[in-house]
Parts: sequence; structure tokens; C-alpha cells
Amino acid sequence: MKGSWLLAAWMTIVVSVPLAVHAEKDDWSDSSYAFPKIKTVLVYNLDTSEAASIKNDIVAKTLQDAYLARAKKNGSSVRTALQIAPPASQPPASPAVSTVSAADVYIKARLMQYNQDSSFVAAHTEWRSQWIDRVVYDRDGRPYTVSQEITVPEYVPDTYIPNTTVTLRFDMYDAKTGSVVFSREETRTRYSSDDTMGVYKRIVDAFFKTLKEKMTP
Repeated sequence: MKGSWLLAAWMTIVVSVPLAVHAEKDDWSDSSYAFPKIKTVLVYNLDTSEAASIKNDIVAKTLQDAYLARAKKNGSSVRTALQIAPPASQPPASPAVSTVSAADVYIKARLMQYNQDSSFVAAHTEWRSQWIDRVVYDRDGRPYTVSQEITVPEYVPDTYIPNTTVTLRFDMYDAKTGSVVFSREETRTRYSSDDTMGVYKRIVDAFFKTLKEKMTP
């Protein structure tokens, strides 16, 4: 019984402090476009030029590798081939004039934000649950131990809480016409977290999973 009480208390503490996430997502797609007819998707390298916080080429390459790996993992299907453009190749400069012939559609992605900042939290008191053991006696005077949950104050000093924000823009073009057929811009902010790469990967995953769903008959 004591073990069950302790497990319940641990679960209560874990569930009571979730990490807050704020997300904004805007989608647009050409309602007349036949997405299920797409057979080949060409993915170009990620454009990181707008993200001022990318401090060097090592970070940029790490993000690039993660982007292409997540694209291949989440965007391919039995009936649709997802191809990665050669590293040195560039997407068409003008959407109105497409020179892509190796695919039905191609995707350009831009990393617009990749930031870590912090929020100041002033000193305060929080109430925490904790379990203590008490010795009690049965009717025959024999001692035994029981666990009891109590609430105690805990002083929390001034602190800074890390936050992370990532914004990605995806545009998918018809390879023959150069017209945009599907776009998404998504921003996610995760509070009390410095896992910027994790937030980034989840945005990429979500886009390519949505794309695969749109291409499924």
C-alpha cells in the first residue's frame, strides 16, 4: 500500500508541471490541384539566411541534415518518391518559370526563427506535496509505519526560465507551371525549455506528414 501511495504522489507531481507550448499555423492549398496524382517530390536544401541567430555554418549544416532526414522519413510513401536535390543545386529563382523536370512538385523551405531567450521569474513561494512516514501503534501497542501526504512551502529564488521559438515556412510548387500549390508557415514557442532542435524537428515532421496525407487518395 505504501508503494502505491508513493507512486501516486510521484505521478501527481510530474503531471502538475507540464511544459507550456504556444503554436501558430497558417496553411493554404490550391483546392483544384490533384495532390493524389503526385508521384515524385523534389526537396531542396533549407534556406537559413533569414534566421539571424544561426551563428555559424556548423549549426546551419546540422539543421540542414536534420531537415532532409526528417523529410525522407515522414514524406515518403509506397506510391510517392521523395528525392533530395543535390547540395549545390538551387530551386528556380522565379516561381513563374520552372526548370524542374525530374519531379511533379518541388519544395522550398525557409527557417525564419530559431531563437532561445529567457523570462524572468521573481522570487516566490510554492507549495509542494511530499510524503512522510509516521509511526503509529495498533490496539496491542505494536508500532508500524504509515505514509502521509503533507503540503509544505518551498522558497524559489529569482530565476530565468529558458524559452525557445522556431518559425518555418514551406512552399510547394508545381514543377511544370512553377505555381505554388501548398504553403504552410508555422511558429512554435515552448516555455521552460531550451530544446530548440526538438521543436524544429516537430515542425518539419508535421509538415511532411500533412503533405503525405494530402497525396494519399
